[in-house]
Amino acid sequence: DLATIVTALADEMEQYLDRPYALFGDSIGALVSYEVIRELQRRGAPLPVRLFASGMVAPQIVWWDPDAPLHKTADAALFDGLVHDAGMLDAVSLANDELRQVMLPVLR
Repeated sequence: DLATIVTALADEMEQYLDRPYALFGDSIGALVSYEVIRELQRRGAPLPVRLFASGMVAPQIVWWDPDAPLHKTADAALFDGLVHDAGMLDAVSLANDELRQVMLPVLR
């Protein structure tokens, strides 16, 4: 649960917020870092001098249709969304049918 992780991290970080700091997050860590900053801001705590985020689209960009979640879409649409819209998988790897079948249960 993202909210639980964010709260726990913000709690742990509070003892270190007496000096300048930065956060780095990659992939889902980028989202977690962003949400930790929002939680610290909500608490009135000092904010980082920088957030370095990689491997994730900006939080204001919705690359999926909330009314048709990717995990409930047809296989082809799921892979297409992850390759073209989210940039999470490369098309060359997904051309391998055996790899697609291994990845499908994990992605869902």
